[in-house]
Amino acid sequence: MSDNLLNELRQKRQRTIVPQREDTLIQDTAPPPTNAPISPPPSQTLGEQNTLRTENTLAELQAKLARFPKMRRRSAVVLEDPIDQALTHFCKDSKITLEVFIEAAWQVAAENPSLLNAILVEAQQRYRSRKEAGQLRRLMTMLIKEST
Repeated sequence: MSDNLLNELRQKRQRTIVPQREDTLIQDTAPPPTNAPISPPPSQTLGEQNTLRTENTLAELQAKLARFPKMRRRSAVVLEDPIDQALTHFCKDSKITLEVFIEAAWQVAAENPSLLNAILVEAQQRYRSRKEAGQLRRLMTMLIKEST
């Protein structure tokens, strides 16, 4: 292609005008009309306006987040293999996390004393069983160390 033809094509090409994109997560409640040019007040630069908008947006998000309960990270939960598999499958099918399921189960149990008592009896039995299994593993480890 000759340079003249390429330059001619470049001059004829019309570029599409794209509307300005809003980058904030929360839009203003009353957006300015799209046909009116937006001009910053003379006392504020565009950078200052963006900083104020970011601070306002951050304050709004913090206020919304304050309505939710605070979270605390706990150590990993150790479960019996078949229960772990069943719970994992159930939670995936229900589109929830194990943590959310445990929170909900606790909430329901805490509001029902007879259910909470039944869970406590089962938990105490499982605790005794785990302690016994732990003692057996410890004894086995000691015997293996003595024999080597």
